[in-house]
Amino acid sequence: MTNFIEKLKVVSCNRITFAYYAMTNKNITALATEDDITALQRLLLTNFIDEYLVAHYTLNIGLDEAATNLKTRVEHFMEYFGGKCCTYLALLDTTPHPNNLPLAKVHLITNQSSGLTLDELSTIWGNTVHWEITPFEDVLDMYTNALQSIKGIYSDYLFPQNLQQPKIMYNGKALDYLDQQHIENCDWENTYQFVDPHYGKIYAHEFVNL
Repeated sequence: MTNFIEKLKVVSCNRITFAYYAMTNKNITALATEDDITALQRLLLTNFIDEYLVAHYTLNIGLDEAATNLKTRVEHFMEYFGGKCCTYLALLDTTPHPNNLPLAKVHLITNQSSGLTLDELSTIWGNTVHWEITPFEDVLDMYTNALQSIKGIYSDYLFPQNLQQPKIMYNGKALDYLDQQHIENCDWENTYQFVDPHYGKIYAHEFVNL
């Protein structure tokens, strides 16, 4: 007879923590829903999203230029934000540009300031640079769409530096973590269910402001 025991996986992304419960005889590792997009969103949540509104840059670039030396260009641009000491995440977005212009864009989010004007940054980059403050749900959508636009070659066009990884815990350690963080005092909780092909029914919880 197979014994099914409640298993728990917790992923802490600073302000937002995800908890996944299942009755299974297997240890929960990677869920079927945890793909490249999930990993990207968790990186953003862990490193940059502390408030509802998020500041980010959009750097225009010609499609032909985007295919060559993009990493070098991003690194040169980030020298003006602190270089190797800077924390940032940049991602190419090849979604068709309005008016069918042959342009792509690079989404850039960082917790450092350059101290330069947008005109100065545009000169350094070699094309138009925009800066705006956006609700974090829209930032997540923006990066998700960008990742989808570059398909399976995302590793060539995703540029992370000095990023903190989400904390991942299982079973007893995961439960201890939730207790230590006083889960009952979280500001907001979302609960839902889905079925995983390996672990069966998953009870998922999202806790905000632990």
